[in-house]
Amino acid sequence: MGPLRVLAGLLVALAGAAAADFSGTIEAVETLETAQAPAADRAELDDYLRTLQDRLARTRAARLVASGPAARILAQDETTYQNELDQCLFARGGAVVVGRTRLWVADGRVRLEGDFGTILADRTAGRAWIAAGEAVVETTLLPPPPPLTGEVQSDGTLRVALMVDGQSAVAVVRPEVANPFALVVLPQGQVVGSGLGAALATLPGLPVRVEMAGRTTRRLIFTATEGAVDPAMLATP
Repeated sequence: MGPLRVLAGLLVALAGAAAADFSGTIEAVETLETAQAPAADRAELDDYLRTLQDRLARTRAARLVASGPAARILAQDETTYQNELDQCLFARGGAVVVGRTRLWVADGRVRLEGDFGTILADRTAGRAWIAAGEAVVETTLLPPPPPLTGEVQSDGTLRVALMVDGQSAVAVVRPEVANPFALVVLPQGQVVGSGLGAALATLPGLPVRVEMAGRTTRRLIFTATEGAVDPAMLATP
């Protein structure tokens, strides 16, 4: 049997195998990095980076609880701040952490906390509650999207090609563990950042790393800790 047939067999076997539901916590750290040498006026650029990060966080939080024209305008603002952040980092050089998200997952429920606010999703009930600032919005969850396919790696992970905000990305996932991001598909199709949540929901397993290379490299590293979760963290309103 040739190597292509072996690979095809592995992909079919993985597609047909039931992935185990994840229970525990996940921390996702998002960084932007460039090979550009550090700038001489780095301190001034660091101040501006912090300003942009604050504006981006407030815009993401406002967009999650907005609707109609306001949501569309805020989405455009978010893209603008993200582009400015990329340009500022390229001028600054080096790498910077631009976001952290924490997840608690158990029994079909997910709690996400990040700079965008807090999302609590109950897949069994088909409902989600979004808290940003003092605003709390209840909404209906959408069905999980069809998972993408990937290429089996020597360590058993899958390498998956996907698109995020119109940009090519590569993800590494653990196919033996169900993807908790597929449990949190909101009507606007987003969880963490513009288009990123929708992209994460299509992965065929628990994400380990997602990377988008360009003038600046956007990278997300996921650290998963399996175990029991305090029920109070997943209690619905």
